[in-house]
Amino acid sequence: MFARTSNAQPPTPLQRFKDMSGRKQALSKEMIWTLEGIRDACLIGAFHPLAPVIAQCFPSISFPHRSALVFFKDGEALDRFYRDGVYLKPKHVTSKIDASNVLDYRHDALGKSLGFYPPACDSFVNNREVHTDRERSAGVFYNGLQFTCPLSIVADCILWLRSTYGERLPVELLDRGNENSYIKYVDAQEGTQRLTFDQYLELIKEK
Repeated sequence: MFARTSNAQPPTPLQRFKDMSGRKQALSKEMIWTLEGIRDACLIGAFHPLAPVIAQCFPSISFPHRSALVFFKDGEALDRFYRDGVYLKPKHVTSKIDASNVLDYRHDALGKSLGFYPPACDSFVNNREVHTDRERSAGVFYNGLQFTCPLSIVADCILWLRSTYGERLPVELLDRGNENSYIKYVDAQEGTQRLTFDQYLELIKEK
């Protein structure tokens, strides 16, 4: 006799987490991005109510001096980040008592693991290192993702987000079935601007 084969799909990380934690209510969109395997990682506070359960269910790295926990969709994502995104920082930077080193993360590598636009992550680090002539930035909000991006490359950022994630987003991340996305920035003449992605793309076409 032939063994029966099952057509059932393996559980997603989100389903596995809910099964293990017993949690059925809504999760934050930031967590869903990672629990659904859309992005590599999620950054949460070390004292988040779900931190102990998440640390049991998923590969994670704790950064106690930042009171932060980064958890990953799988072991491969953790390995990539550990190889490229962490380093030892002298403890005296954060404590005068213990001179030993502490594990810390590179902000650009963390941002990329969190699913942000890679050139925006690189620019963020450059702006932290250069304290003069900082480029104007905009806040980018995309179905639960939030990060800053130089205004000069926001249009490219919008196109990248849509092409990279547009077809992969589950309904939990959408607002009434529609993309929930906008940018915020300060205009010298008009003040604070809040434009949807489509409004901004139309605006720069006119300029």
